[in-house]
Amino acid sequence: GANENTVITFSHDAKVEGQNVPAGSYGFFLVINSDNSGEVILSKSFKSWGSFFYDQAQDQLRAKIQLRDLPYSVESLTYDFMNATKYSAELVLNWEKKQFPVKIEFDVDKIVMANAKEVLKGQTGFNPQSFVTAAGYAMNNNIELEQGVKWIDQAITNGAPNPGNAQGIKYNLLTKLGKTSDAEKLFQNVITNSNENDVNLFAYQLSGQGLHDKAIEAFVSNTKRFPNSPNTWDSLGEGYANKGDKENAIKSFKKSLSMNPPSGVKANSEKFLKQFGAM
Repeated sequence: GANENTVITFSHDAKVEGQNVPAGSYGFFLVINSDNSGEVILSKSFKSWGSFFYDQAQDQLRAKIQLRDLPYSVESLTYDFMNATKYSAELVLNWEKKQFPVKIEFDVDKIVMANAKEVLKGQTGFNPQSFVTAAGYAMNNNIELEQGVKWIDQAITNGAPNPGNAQGIKYNLLTKLGKTSDAEKLFQNVITNSNENDVNLFAYQLSGQGLHDKAIEAFVSNTKRFPNSPNTWDSLGEGYANKGDKENAIKSFKKSLSMNPPSGVKANSEKFLKQFGAM
């Protein structure tokens, strides 16, 4: 650069163009070659003035990149992020008719879990829903499942606002850990002793993780315990629909509609029946 260093700061350890880079601040340099290739350089000497005092011995990283041609001209140099995913993004410099892409990656799951452990030690830890959210992240991302079980147990003990949802998360965590006996005991306890709404929430959690047969088993149990509730039949219809069992889904939705359901339940059953061409 012609002026002060362009500085890039990483709050956590990262990978830049596949190379490990510790958290910290670095001077950001780009080398342009005549064959449309280039190099990105991260220098540990980030307080120097431009490239006048650049010292290769201070390189933290030097990696090859491939420049791209732009179909338009960018008069003022700009930086942007593009091609973002959960774990990575490209930092791109655009100038004149060239684009300089640099891929940056983070171990997002590791960062989130470490942050959750710290945050839950503070005021946030007095809210049971915070533990539900943290356990749900562990479940959905298959990371530190044992920690997820500890979090969801704490949420349940401290009065999680939607017990059926929390129990569903615990069931999924136990299943992922291979603790099938513990999971089945929990399953039977929920479908036998929980109220209609909690069984529904429990079953939806199972369905969301692809455990369609167990979800349907819970939904069916709910229709037997609460046979006069249109909502239990509507939910059973969704369970069948999620599995791809169109025939039984249609039967369940029609059963729900035959019971003069509340407007929300009615609208949901009708929506699915229209999608299935059964209405």
